[in-house]
Amino acid sequence: MVCPISLPPTMAVSHKGDTINITSLALHIPQGLGPSAFNLTPPPPCPAYLTLSIRIDDRVVPSCSSNDAFGGLGINYSSLSKEIIAISAKSTWVSPQDMLKDLSAVVLEHDVVHSVQARVKLPKASLAASDIAYEAVFSKACPEGSEWTCTADNVRVRAIIGLHPYEQQTPQWLELDVTAQGYEDKKWSHTAFADEVYNVSRFPLAWARGQG
Repeated sequence: MVCPISLPPTMAVSHKGDTINITSLALHIPQGLGPSAFNLTPPPPCPAYLTLSIRIDDRVVPSCSSNDAFGGLGINYSSLSKEIIAISAKSTWVSPQDMLKDLSAVVLEHDVVHSVQARVKLPKASLAASDIAYEAVFSKACPEGSEWTCTADNVRVRAIIGLHPYEQQTPQWLELDVTAQGYEDKKWSHTAFADEVYNVSRFPLAWARGQG
C-alpha cells in the first residue's frame, strides 16, 4: 500500500535532486525493434535491456524523511518493473522510439514523477556493433521525448592508424562508440548506421596522416 503524502506549499523546485533508478531491466520483445540485423521481415523476437532514471519532485523525499515514512514516495520500483515486463511481453512496437515513448508514459502517470531519462540497449540489433542503444528524456511537458540519441557500441575494426612507420604497416584493433543525434525517426535505420561506421572505419587513410 502506498500512503499519500502531504507536500509543503508550492515552492521553486530545481528538479536536480532525487532519482529512482532501474538499471538493465531485461525485457523479451515479441517482435524485433527496428530493422533486423539479418534483414528478416518481420524482425524476430529480441532481447532488450531498459534503464530508467526517474526524477521525482524535490519535495517528496524531504517530506518522507520528516514523516519517517518512505511509503510516501508515491512510486514502487518493484511494482513498476513488473508492470513494464508485462507490457513488453504483449507489445506490438515496431521501433525502439515507440517502446521508450510508451514505457515512459507509464512512469509519468505517477504524480510525483517530474521526468524520466530512458535508455534501451539492443544486443542483437547489429552485426557490426555489440549493441545499439537509444536514449531520450521524457516529461509531462514533453511526452514525445527530447535529446534523442542512437549509439552504436563497440564497433570493432582493424585499421591502419598512427604516425610512426611501424604503425602504418600493421593494422590495429579499434573499438568505437559512435552516437548520432538529430536523426529523423521515420527514415532512420540503426543497422545502416552501424554498418556505415564499420565500413568507413576500416580504411582510415587520413588517420595515418594525422588528419582524421
